[in-house]
Amino acid sequence: MFKDHLLHSKKKITYAQNREDLILEAFFPDIKKGTYVDVGGYDPDEDSVTKLFYLKGWSGINIEPQEQGYRRFVSKRKRDINLQYGVGIKPGRLTLRVYRSGGLSTFSDEIKNQYSERDNNDTAEYEDKVVQVKTLKNILDECNIRQKINFMKIDVEGYEYEVIQGNDWAKYRPDVLCIESNHILKDWRPTLEKHNYVKMFFDGINDYYVQKDSDAAKNFDFSEHVLIKKGGGVRYDDYVAMVKMNNTIEEYHTQYLKDVAKVKHLEDENTKLKETLNSPKALVRRLTALTLRDKKHG
Repeated sequence: MFKDHLLHSKKKITYAQNREDLILEAFFPDIKKGTYVDVGGYDPDEDSVTKLFYLKGWSGINIEPQEQGYRRFVSKRKRDINLQYGVGIKPGRLTLRVYRSGGLSTFSDEIKNQYSERDNNDTAEYEDKVVQVKTLKNILDECNIRQKINFMKIDVEGYEYEVIQGNDWAKYRPDVLCIESNHILKDWRPTLEKHNYVKMFFDGINDYYVQKDSDAAKNFDFSEHVLIKKGGGVRYDDYVAMVKMNNTIEEYHTQYLKDVAKVKHLEDENTKLKETLNSPKALVRRLTALTLRDKKHG
């Protein structure tokens, strides 16, 4: 069955949208308990880049300005520091546009305008909310981060430049950065290059930057760690759907075997009845057996 096959195959479950967790894991193959910072965490389970690491024993900081997502982090991530802030180039208050699809919510006026020009059900309905904004440096200072940050994920729907400009890159230097790069409105890449980060990989949505000459840079091998050792990965929601289907098939199969057994029993009884009716001696024996049974239970 599928569930058993998956357990014995090389495929590994990914909780992220685009296998970001498996790719990041390839930078840290031997670290059992590390530290992450997730800017724009969205949800602790759905399309989560950090859930795989949390399940492994890692912990870190999740920053999510949307109320619903923040409350889910508080409920699900007891080891983590969970914060409800926007992250920008300076402290203050900004208007967050929250769309029906929470993953598209943004502070960027340009992104808001782009979505307004499209006929899309995910962005047709929205609510504007004013939220508190802090710089990444402010947040990390307040959290009193002393341990090494293994990786930082930044996914803020067009506001990546402002997040990056608001950090102290001399003080807070994650080994690896995973940054959504499919809509760069202001080019944040020169800032990272200035602080000795080099682009290591692009997964079709995100750029992965690594500190020059770091162990993470030396460890990374996408083919070896993601494709070969992890079989490319299978999404968690696909895994759940297939397991449910597998369980349903097993239930139908079990019921089918029971029904077959019932039919076989009835066929056997029918055969015995025909033999009895066709044989006077067998009929007498049958009637005698039934009489003795009635007397015994009477």
